[in-house]
Amino acid sequence: MFFSVTPKWHRLVRLSMLLCEASPQLRKSWLVFPLMMSSLSSFSNAQQWSGILNSLGASQKNVSRSAIDWSSTGIPGGVPSGTWTQCGSTIQASTFGNGSIDATSAIQAALNGCGTNQFVLLSAGTFLINSSGAGSPTLSILDHRVLRGAGANLTILNSTGINDHGIINLGAVVDPGRNYGTGDPVTNSVNITSGATSGSTSIMVSDATYFTVGGDALISETNDPNYVTKNGGSGACNYCDGFWNGDRGRGQIVQVTSIAGNTIGITPGLYTAYTLSPQALPFQPTQYAGVENLQVYSNNTHTVQSERQTFQLYACAYCWLKGVEANYTDGDYLKVYWGYRDEIRDSYFTNGFNHGPGQNNNGVVLYLKTSASLVENNIMERAENPVMLSFGPAGNVIAYNYSIGAFGVPDTATVAFEPHSEHNQFTLYEGNVGPQLWLDVGHGSTSQTTSFRNWWLGTSFVCSPTNDTRGIVNCSGANGHWSTDGARAIADDSLSTYSNFVGDVVGSTAQQGLSSNNVAVVEWPSTRNYNGTQYGLTFGYTLFGDTGGNGLDSTTPYTTSFIHGLYSNIDGSTTWATGVMHTLPPSFYLNAKPSWWGSLLPWPPIGPDVTGGTGPGNHINMNPAEACFYNVMGGVEGGGGGPLPFNASSCYSQNVVQPPTDLTAIVH
Repeated sequence: MFFSVTPKWHRLVRLSMLLCEASPQLRKSWLVFPLMMSSLSSFSNAQQWSGILNSLGASQKNVSRSAIDWSSTGIPGGVPSGTWTQCGSTIQASTFGNGSIDATSAIQAALNGCGTNQFVLLSAGTFLINSSGAGSPTLSILDHRVLRGAGANLTILNSTGINDHGIINLGAVVDPGRNYGTGDPVTNSVNITSGATSGSTSIMVSDATYFTVGGDALISETNDPNYVTKNGGSGACNYCDGFWNGDRGRGQIVQVTSIAGNTIGITPGLYTAYTLSPQALPFQPTQYAGVENLQVYSNNTHTVQSERQTFQLYACAYCWLKGVEANYTDGDYLKVYWGYRDEIRDSYFTNGFNHGPGQNNNGVVLYLKTSASLVENNIMERAENPVMLSFGPAGNVIAYNYSIGAFGVPDTATVAFEPHSEHNQFTLYEGNVGPQLWLDVGHGSTSQTTSFRNWWLGTSFVCSPTNDTRGIVNCSGANGHWSTDGARAIADDSLSTYSNFVGDVVGSTAQQGLSSNNVAVVEWPSTRNYNGTQYGLTFGYTLFGDTGGNGLDSTTPYTTSFIHGLYSNIDGSTTWATGVMHTLPPSFYLNAKPSWWGSLLPWPPIGPDVTGGTGPGNHINMNPAEACFYNVMGGVEGGGGGPLPFNASSCYSQNVVQPPTDLTAIVH
């Protein structure tokens, strides 16, 4: 329990002061956090976050209030295929009995026959996609090719195969470093002898033989014991870095821009300094492959649990999904392995079989050092983890997505946008609406996460069925309930360091209506309840059900966090750090309102400086994905009646403003 340090969060106290226990009757806690010292910048370009966050100095790694240039994420200039030409004739669904005859080989042959910057077009209708052999994708798309449909509600790929590696794969499914030299990524990695400083765009390596201009390089270092570990709450993660027994958890992927002897030019500049035996692993990714405007309809037929995903991007650079629908998934909607500047946008990921922890997260998952990629303007309906980052992704942006009806097992648990395992760094979450942000440390550490202008509700409305079968989703009466277990808006766990929470809105009337026990902030070593108490923010605990007795629990997440302009629905207060400007930019990665936003929806949509909206403090407006779901698709809270017809062109050619009402708890 806590005593009230001040009657308002924006009256701060210094680092040396800690929260104390008071009486068992006190149900609200007040935020106490340090004002961090600014780090010296090694970058000359002004960023959108200048004056609030800071670039790292050349020798720095993990310091307070740090950020990177997130404007250099996703495909440079956006998805390029609007000017590409069609390859061959349109493939007609009627040719294959509108779903009664397997069309897999014909579609694959058309893709293989394409030249550079061409697309294969599928007509409206249903195509049977079947693969009887395990060990390979059903369909594969390689460099400078696109598979395009007539719209996600019109072109349907009905998948009945038992394949591995995704139903549709972008990339060659070859691990970095496997196709040259010894064929072993560990021995094919070379030492970085100089230049591994923050912001550096030039490194010297011990051997540049296998580097190619336009190719990629995986930068890593041995784990820095000051803040990087593979030993999480669920044990050691020896596979979390792919090749090095979990001992190189932190790193990033860059593109090679020049080679002169053993000097390698790279972009972007290194996010931080790499000082502990830094290495570079060169590899040649698939580039510019895409899937657009079609639906994959899954039937729970995959046989290998760890590879049961609808879409997969493997060692792919500048690749994309746009306007697609994953209608149920056997495991995950999408997995991105070793990706660089990929883009997942304007899509609808809905429902799934096998809602359970581990391999079946029903989410968009960025894996294995995936860097500088963009997950933007998507609808995630009834996912277990709408977006998950695992095994060391770096510098990615998760922005303006809308999550509705998310649930896991049991269906009373509040699920989350989740950095999951060793060692995620410099992720930006911006403008999302979802149940929770959980900086999970079950499989190791994470650092320098930034959450900006999101609405984290602290609960999710769960509807029937929840038994991993297809069926019309029913949210009426006793068929729908708000999740009660782990009802927290933000959970910053024990192995997380230097997190930034800026301009967020946390909590909702739905969360507060679950019980009368609502706590704005709880910090370890105080006891945290698993259910029966709702929290705005929690700091320093380990694993979802930890009440404060785990050996890894720590005060570090709290003492290293930076919280600024955060509005709490629990007590109606806004926390501002002293000595930092209070004017928040609309975005930390966009220079202006994007063209896809439309003219009718307010920009920015969320934040303590937003007025006239709805939701907590009238600080909330819809983002385009949310407006699409409610105003065009006819969605309801929890995903009732879904999956719903979805077409990106219909959704984003109009933005009809229909203010969302704030959420209220339903008592059964």
